[in-house]
Amino acid sequence: MKFPPGQVVAVCLSSGGIPRLPVKSAQLAMIGFENDGHRYEEHYAPKRAVTLFNREILDRFEPDGEAFPPGSVGENITVAGIDLGKLAIGTRLAVGEAEIQLEKPWKPCHATNAASGQSRVNEREHLGFFASVVRPGTIRRGDVVEVL
Repeated sequence: MKFPPGQVVAVCLSSGGIPRLPVKSAQLAMIGFENDGHRYEEHYAPKRAVTLFNREILDRFEPDGEAFPPGSVGENITVAGIDLGKLAIGTRLAVGEAEIQLEKPWKPCHATNAASGQSRVNEREHLGFFASVVRPGTIRRGDVVEVL
C-alpha cells in the first residue's frame, strides 16, 4: 500500500516524564534524541528510542475541550498526514535526515497539557508507536515523513 507523505508537526524533548516540550530541531542518535530524558530505566532501550503520535489524535484527545498540544502524551515526534494506526510493525519511515523503524504499538497512559496543566487519562485507547533508529540524523519541525 502506498502512503502519501506526512509531516513532522513537532519534535519534543523533556528531562523525563510528561509532557515533552517542542523544540525547533533535535539530533536523533541510535539510542534516542540527545538531551531527552526518561523517567523509568526500562524506557532506555533501542526498540524504545523514539515515540511517535498522531497530531490528528491529539486534536480529539479531549472531545469536549481544546486539543492537547504536541508532547502532551510524552511523544518525541508528533506527525500529521500519516495514520500511524494503519502501519505495521517493522515499517520504516524516513523522517528528516533520519530513518526509524516501527517496533511496537504504544498506549500512552495519559496526556498533560503543559500550558493549562490539564491532564486526561487515555481512556479511548489512543495508540502511537515505539520506534528504533536505523539511521541517525537531525529532525526538524516541518520535515517530511515518508513511509519506505
